[in-house]
Amino acid sequence: MNERQSAKNHTHWLLAMLVACIMTSILHYVDNVLFFDQYPEPTWFNPSLVDILWFVMTPIGITGYICWQQGHRTLAFGLLYLYVAMGQLTLGHLLLSGI
Repeated sequence: MNERQSAKNHTHWLLAMLVACIMTSILHYVDNVLFFDQYPEPTWFNPSLVDILWFVMTPIGITGYICWQQGHRTLAFGLLYLYVAMGQLTLGHLLLSGI
């Protein structure tokens, strides 16, 4: 496999993983909004903030993919790492709830 084919293959895998992350985050955030009262959240946290967080995080991941496609690898890595880190931090409420 030459370098160009390898880059194209990586781009397809990256897109597949990003779509999977976005789809699972949709399920996660919908669950959080629907069952918000069942999680032990801080008093300042509310379902509207949950929505806002998703709409902040997701474009970061999409922008990272676009940067990857355009060859801006350093920026793409930074944005995609940020997206993944933010996604992991959102699972913190599960630690608080004891799930």
